[in-house]
Amino acid sequence: MNTDEDLFGGEDLFGDDDFFNESNDSSSSSNKAFEDTDDIFGSSSIDNDTDNATKNVQSNKAVQNSNNKNAIIIIGIGIAVILCAVLVSRIGTKKKTNNNKNINSTVNESVKDKWSAINDDDIKFYDTYEENTFSIENIERVGRQNGNSIEVIAILTGTLSNHTGTYQIRIPYNKSKGLKIGQQFNVYVQIGKYKDINIIGEIRYY
Repeated sequence: MNTDEDLFGGEDLFGDDDFFNESNDSSSSSNKAFEDTDDIFGSSSIDNDTDNATKNVQSNKAVQNSNNKNAIIIIGIGIAVILCAVLVSRIGTKKKTNNNKNINSTVNESVKDKWSAINDDDIKFYDTYEENTFSIENIERVGRQNGNSIEVIAILTGTLSNHTGTYQIRIPYNKSKGLKIGQQFNVYVQIGKYKDINIIGEIRYY
């Protein structure tokens, strides 16, 4: 005697097959729901976001590094410009100083060349001047710094007709303009003695 069938119209009370089938369907739906959740919050989406964030950070660092390099280059250029300006200023000052030294040294070499100190008490001049002819061998037009101005003169180097050796005459700068090397003109020479040696003092020109 089949008790289940007799009591409930011959049908299985729990409908075993349908019950377990429905359970399996429910389980499948649950798994599908979790899969859908994985799709929404899936690892691939998170990985993409992480990669984008990393790329943004790297991009920002690259921009910052580029800006830092540009700033360093600008600072370097500024320092180079300042150094060039200081160097040019120093060269100009040095050149001006050297020019002054050259002017002074030219006068010193021309006027004081081979000169030495002597005792005034041993020098005796005659009362009269001796007439000579001066022949120009060289003309120097020179100047020297004198306060805020430059003093200019002309130095004539040449020979005297009655004496051996070479002599110099300092004349005003403007009087040298018409003179030429080889030209001759009359001068009057102050003659004297230094111990037993003949000396030449003032050379006058007119």
